[in-house]
Amino acid sequence: HRYVIEQFIGRKLETEETVHHKDLDKENNDVENLHLFKNKIDHGLCHGSLNKLVKILLNENMIKFDENEGIYKILK
Repeated sequence: HRYVIEQFIGRKLETEETVHHKDLDKENNDVENLHLFKNKIDHGLCHGSLNKLVKILLNENMIKFDENEGIYKILK
């Protein structure tokens, strides 16, 4: 993913730059699925926004945590 984004932007990445997979699939390295963050703090904020969304989905009873499997699941 770092190589793909380097080819796309035409330069080597800086040490502090981070590449994010938009669909969270680390095997999907299509350039359209990659976002370049200037630093690790901004990348962390991105992932923090996911935690906020999970909380909203839990409160809206759209997802639940399955105690048996230890994962979140969509309620149908």
